Amino acid sequence: MQLLGPLGDPTNYMLNFLITQAQILLIFVRWMCSRIMSTTKRMHAWPLYAKVIRTVITSLKLFMDIKPFISDRLETMFRCLLAVLLTSLDFIHSQNKEYQESRESKTDMQNVADVFSDVSLMSLGFLPVLCSCVENNNVANLSLAVIDTLLKGFLAPNTWLPVLQNHFPMQCVIGRI
Repeated sequence: MQLLGPLGDPTNYMLNFLITQAQILLIFVRWMCSRIMSTTKRMHAWPLYAKVIRTVITSLKLFMDIKPFISDRLETMFRCLLAVLLTSLDFIHSQNKEYQESRESKTDMQNVADVFSDVSLMSLGFLPVLCSCVENNNVANLSLAVIDTLLKGFLAPNTWLPVLQNHFPMQCVIGRI
């Protein structure tokens, strides 16, 4: 990560590599969504999506630490990672209602509950970071979409309301409207 710091990577190989990885991950997640939607055992993909979400959240938190040095190319990677996060969250959220209504085995339902709670806990810790992303014009829309998905599908109001009260830049959003 220090190669992306104030001195930069003179060859940009590291940045190109990271951007390419983010784009490939986005393509992979979208492909997985389309393939899994045609199967009946969709919940077997939930642990994979949870791992992707955990990796993306960790990566985005890491890149937020070097926020003063964000370039246009790094914002491209940021947008790709936010799109991966949004796609993964949307998939799990859309499938959750279906599994609540189905008559799956207790083991399967426990696995779904474990993944869902894991994603909820990860996203609650990431919500302040997303709130700070709203201030950046280039990633604001994706950040708001991820926040919306988290609020409507993964977090209880008594957990997210205090976080939004402390971290959400309401003046910035109102200024854009």
